[in-house]
Amino acid sequence: MLNSVKFQEYMTLLGDVYDKEISDAKKDIYWVILKPYSDADCVKAFKQAIASCKWFPKPSELIDIIKSFVPEISIITKAENQLQFVLKWAKECSSVPNPKFKDPVTQHLVDTIWPQNVMMHKTVADMVWFAKDFKVAYVAHCEGCEGKLLLETNNKIKSLISGIG
Repeated sequence: MLNSVKFQEYMTLLGDVYDKEISDAKKDIYWVILKPYSDADCVKAFKQAIASCKWFPKPSELIDIIKSFVPEISIITKAENQLQFVLKWAKECSSVPNPKFKDPVTQHLVDTIWPQNVMMHKTVADMVWFAKDFKVAYVAHCEGCEGKLLLETNNKIKSLISGIG
């Protein structure tokens, strides 16, 4: 866990729920032990512990809860998977002018950044760069508002660059 503010909030909440005062030394031990785990997993573990533990959870109990979670597919893996669908479409670009992708992020990227008229003129060398750009844009978009701003900024930059010369 890297978010110390969130960690402090949940440790305080645990103390309140279990009517227990938590010393700074105890917080430090929990902090060190939970540090290797993601913020999201720790928050889920705190919530699950509050819902299911009868007594104040030991660090080992929180770790057991974290280990019980089914791992989610990372955003990078999703980006790589979606890239395969887009590359397949790019090969058939002339026969499928307006593709419909199940993934909304992929659909948005294809509609706004890489529409058919752009994809039709890509060479094999271009596709290597496209693959890298797509994965970066996909991850950025999934990250939320900052990703959306990044995509909008990239489009503005591309339009400005196209007007130079």
